[in-house]
Amino acid sequence: MLQKFLWGFIILVFALFGVVFSEGSDMKTKNAVLEYQNDLIQQTLNVHTKKLDILQGSQYELHNKIDRLIKE
Repeated sequence: MLQKFLWGFIILVFALFGVVFSEGSDMKTKNAVLEYQNDLIQQTLNVHTKKLDILQGSQYELHNKIDRLIKE
């Protein structure tokens, strides 16, 4: 009787280790996907920030030229 409980306990422990291992590997996969998506978002944000800086600089130059023309 005691030997049946021992084998049941061993099987339960192996099953729990299997579940914990599979959850850990699943979390690693999700983490890798999220890091990749974060990198893509950061690259896109950097490109748009550069474009915005260029547009703002161009807008400032245009306003200065218009102000000079109005003053003349």
